[in-house]
Amino acid sequence: IAQRLNNIADVYVSWAQYEKAIEKYNTALGIYSEISDRRNKAHLFSNLASVYFSYGKYDLALKQYKEAEALYKEMKDLSGLASVLDNMGSLNFIQKNHKQAAELFENALTTRRDLNEKKGIAESSYHLGITKMELGDINTALSHLEEAVDVFEKLRKTAVGDIRRDFLASQIQVYESIVLCHIKNNDINKALIYNELSRSKSLLEVLSKNNKVEITGLNVAQQNLPEHTTAIVYGTMDNPTLTSMAITKSEETGAILKSKKDLIAEFLKDVDVRSNVISEFNKVELLEVTQFIKSEGTYKLSVSMQKKLFDSFVLTYIELLSRPEMNNKDQVKKLSQELYQLLIKPIEKYIGPETKNLIVVPDGVLSRLPFETLIDDQGKFLVDTYNIGYIHSLSIYKILKERAYESYEKDVLAIGVSNFKMAADTKLPEYEINKDQVSSIGKLANRLSKDQQPLRDIYQNLGLDQLNNIPGSVAEVKRIKEIFPNSDTITNSRASEGRIKYYSSKDNLKKYRILHFSTHGLSVNEIPLLSGLVMYQTKELVNGEDGYLRIDEIADLSIQADLINLSACETGAGKIYSGEGTVGLSQAFIGAGANGITISQWEVDDEASAEFMKLFYEALKTNDFNYNISINEVKRKFIKGEAGIFWKSPMFWAPFMYYGK
Repeated sequence: IAQRLNNIADVYVSWAQYEKAIEKYNTALGIYSEISDRRNKAHLFSNLASVYFSYGKYDLALKQYKEAEALYKEMKDLSGLASVLDNMGSLNFIQKNHKQAAELFENALTTRRDLNEKKGIAESSYHLGITKMELGDINTALSHLEEAVDVFEKLRKTAVGDIRRDFLASQIQVYESIVLCHIKNNDINKALIYNELSRSKSLLEVLSKNNKVEITGLNVAQQNLPEHTTAIVYGTMDNPTLTSMAITKSEETGAILKSKKDLIAEFLKDVDVRSNVISEFNKVELLEVTQFIKSEGTYKLSVSMQKKLFDSFVLTYIELLSRPEMNNKDQVKKLSQELYQLLIKPIEKYIGPETKNLIVVPDGVLSRLPFETLIDDQGKFLVDTYNIGYIHSLSIYKILKERAYESYEKDVLAIGVSNFKMAADTKLPEYEINKDQVSSIGKLANRLSKDQQPLRDIYQNLGLDQLNNIPGSVAEVKRIKEIFPNSDTITNSRASEGRIKYYSSKDNLKKYRILHFSTHGLSVNEIPLLSGLVMYQTKELVNGEDGYLRIDEIADLSIQADLINLSACETGAGKIYSGEGTVGLSQAFIGAGANGITISQWEVDDEASAEFMKLFYEALKTNDFNYNISINEVKRKFIKGEAGIFWKSPMFWAPFMYYGK
């Protein structure tokens, strides 16, 4: 009965119904007291403390933790004791009692070292490190934080696949804290190295062919940059303080720390923006946001809430960009200017007057943001001043720059699918995947994928097969061949998943400098494995192929393309992992051998997209296949109205982003 009451209380906690949770916990506690079950009593006291902690009733939380502490000491349960000491440290930390917090974390760390609890050692080292950082003891903070990284890294290497990537994401704040310490010490080189250590590690390991991963420091980064180029490296996205580092070929480098709090407070004042930002928050999250708004910014938001609000704000801005309405033009402009003030203005002084190109190394949600659209103090788009390109990390930039392929037999293989109405006779309704489904569907998809079985039933049952035709797709690929006659095209029934894989198996894809896909892209954030490109669909499976070229299948392709050009819809979307950025098609293709990729962040008008691609290929011919300069030139033509007077809005040109060398 007591265990069931505990479980019911856990549910009330998830609903933010804290009074009811406390009532159930106390009833369960009474039962355990009657039967003298000290272990479960200690567990209940910790649960009660956690609720009071969330409730902001810190004195009551401390009282419960002390009860648990006494019981664990009585039972000589050192593991439970260390956990309570660590929690008490966190309680003091949030109340800014940093000296008391440090003492508790030190005791927890000593106990966990005695027990050789690896993960616990890393966690207590991290907590002690950030506390020492708050106390201004940066060098001691670094020693503890670096110990935490060493332990976490050893644990991470024992995991494989998605678990390995998820583990890095769960520990990213440790790396970020080290970056902050080094910037406070004005050691940009070490700040960059630790930022790179936490950046796109899964992709970097693939590109390194399982050899020792080479991390790029400041000197190497400067040597690899082209003339008139500044790299802006963003980091610590999970932290309330955003870092940005500007790197040029000269010694003119700098790093800036910028709090997200002011921006969060500013956009929460706008009722329309706020309603969009918090539309999918749960009751617990809404309660915290409400407390912050009522306090007029004096209430301290949790670290996780600051991250969630900032991420949601950026995604709201992107949503407004992609679906402009006559009445939101001023709102979009205001948000663009605010993002410029946060992301570009503080680092502007390190961008030299001779800079013509910006390489943006985004982190987290910023990998979805088209920086080209940010509006400067003169009211101009950033792309009006600079050619803007993107890369996952500077270590990856170095690998791609050094990776040279032999000359190509052909210029482009242009692949187009316009007809998507062949797959099924019965239409199934599209619906969102709820939390209960994600785990079971994800496990099924992973099992079928490992067994090389088709996943069409899963796509159909999720409604992901209901796609509109793309009338201009075939015309688009034909136009490419007109611009580059030494090219090949495959369309509709010939543009099958099986044919792409066959070409790959025969190394035929390696003949082409550019692989162009004009088709639908799928981004399934809840189950990333299902993300990919939709190839030509047939009513019956052909040779076991389901017609979906998934990201795991893309990663297995044998390609040496200088560019993958995806004019498909939403090919830049994907699940955002801390430290990895957006994990999707760009990482899959670059891991498979591509040196660069253009992606689209949202669906674009068919005619505007076709015109963008035509101008892009014409620019490539003029600019000797300089992809970054060419794509930026086309964007400026759209802004000026040279591509069409009705296509000047960022909606039509901003979604296309270039990642590569």
